[in-house]
Amino acid sequence: MRLLNDDMLNQISDQDGLAEKLNALNVASGAAVTAESALVQMAVVWRNKIIHSRARSKLEPRWQKILRDAKPYIQERYSGLDIDRTLSSMANNQAPRFKEVTAFVRASQTFVQQIDEKLTEAADLELYLTDALKEYVGGTPGVAPLSRAQNLWGKDRGHRVNSFIQVATSMGMSMDSNASGISSVDIDKMLEWTPRQAVKNLFPEID
Repeated sequence: MRLLNDDMLNQISDQDGLAEKLNALNVASGAAVTAESALVQMAVVWRNKIIHSRARSKLEPRWQKILRDAKPYIQERYSGLDIDRTLSSMANNQAPRFKEVTAFVRASQTFVQQIDEKLTEAADLELYLTDALKEYVGGTPGVAPLSRAQNLWGKDRGHRVNSFIQVATSMGMSMDSNASGISSVDIDKMLEWTPRQAVKNLFPEID
């Protein structure tokens, strides 16, 4: 299952390094470029400078500008972090302090949340649910898809609804009516399938 389409994946995979791939992910998702975006870029560059002693990695001026423009925000959100001092330490190949490491970890978590929110907003949830059902029905080696399908479609409608919810929530969906909620997906047609119809519809390549 995936939230990124082929074009997005190609845009990201075509980039050379981790920093470039993360930026491509940021752009492809439609998420805003934030202070967290820049802190993640900084973390990657600093890591490269420490791990690879001959690396000439430098934080691009645009990322430095974003960080300096966000100095008050960074200082407030990241426990008084002085971004000017942090930039200087990185430029002089010094090891990051504990405060800087924790800021990078927290910024990375926020960055992922920002990307995730944008991807789920644009996601085709019916397709995502279909992929979740395919994973459940056909994802167990040695077990026939029909046998797994009977667990979902072999009983009454109420049982099917509960089973759909269990599969969907196990794959990251929720019961909310928001962008990632199963309640926003029309599942009536799927619920009416028989086990054999489910296998045929989910796996048309199987005779």
